[in-house]
Amino acid sequence: MQDIVTIINKLTQSGIQVFLQDDKLRTKSVKGALTPELIALIKSNKDVIINQLKSDLHSPAANKHKPISKRKGSQVKTSFAQQRLWFIDQIDGGSEHYNMPFILDIKGNFDIAVAEQAFALVIRRHAPLRTVFINQDSKPLQHVLEQFEFHLKVEDLRHTDKHEQDIKIASAIKHDAQKSFDLSTDLMFRAHYLQLQEQQGLLLFCLHHIAADGWSIKLLMAEFSHNYKLLQQNKAADLPALKIEYADYAYWQYQWIIIENGLDQQLKYWQQQLYDLPPVHELPLDFDRPQYQTFNGKMFHFELTESTLIKLKNIALDNQASLFMLMHAAFALLIARYANSHDVVIGTPVANRTQKELEDIIGFFANTLVLRADCGNNPIFTDFLSQIRNTNLDAQANQDLP
Repeated sequence: MQDIVTIINKLTQSGIQVFLQDDKLRTKSVKGALTPELIALIKSNKDVIINQLKSDLHSPAANKHKPISKRKGSQVKTSFAQQRLWFIDQIDGGSEHYNMPFILDIKGNFDIAVAEQAFALVIRRHAPLRTVFINQDSKPLQHVLEQFEFHLKVEDLRHTDKHEQDIKIASAIKHDAQKSFDLSTDLMFRAHYLQLQEQQGLLLFCLHHIAADGWSIKLLMAEFSHNYKLLQQNKAADLPALKIEYADYAYWQYQWIIIENGLDQQLKYWQQQLYDLPPVHELPLDFDRPQYQTFNGKMFHFELTESTLIKLKNIALDNQASLFMLMHAAFALLIARYANSHDVVIGTPVANRTQKELEDIIGFFANTLVLRADCGNNPIFTDFLSQIRNTNLDAQANQDLP
């Protein structure tokens, strides 16, 4: 039975959800996740996957999450994730560290008025985008704005020369990304359109992380596009009201964790997993560690050949691991070698939307998992990969702890 559990977890790690609908096996996945190898894996294990899913539905573990329902009472608690970011914002006195800026390259006729309405509909449907935070006895409460005004800022650069246009674009991008949100008064979403030519422009938009996560961006853009097309055709918005809202989740989370002690087992897991954790990595540094954290960083991009990628996927498949687990194992060994340390700790984000009713809500659900690897005793790589696989699966199973 462990084999089939591993297969289901492997599919989940690869961005593929398997579930039952009318007793038939169904899949839901991100674009490109269903590779031929994984399709073959699902088909060859179809019956046992169905039996496992049916068994899970009746197991005690399947009921660890009570259904989320509409909250009662007038006070709206914040989620624990929101509390973290609010607390940091209070310490910093407002900062841009948790801004989430994005840029869309717009080609064709872009109707400003329609875009403004389309964004406003998204904000209306998803309360976190119009939620402000009240300081009550040094603790935050959510206050959802029933009335709000959203304006799409527009800057016309069509009549500026290329050099001046580039300067203004860079300035606008930097300003939008670095302008802090006032969590007590602002909408948690803003947008700015730069008109470059008659049929070309840049749409800059920025959210505060307290209202959204990476998963939310896909929802926001899908709903904006849907609303924009309808409004262009003079049709009314047709997306139904959400069955539950983020505030309902926050209330449920508080009840489950604080009132019902629902995370006792997960707390014990993390206490054991993180015991005597090294405070910082041992990598040799070019310069002294600064006194204050700056958040300066860079991204390094590289490409793999298709043949190399196929070989890596085969190694992962042969060892019942995901491609992420394989990359984690290789990266941990690299860090261990350069740091001359066997205890390697790596953080990774997780969606933390384990309940189906949360899949369509814009909000801050994401959590960070601490993945700890023991690289000592010069293990055979396949044995080490098995350790990494189990570490990832255990961490995923205990991802609810704030």
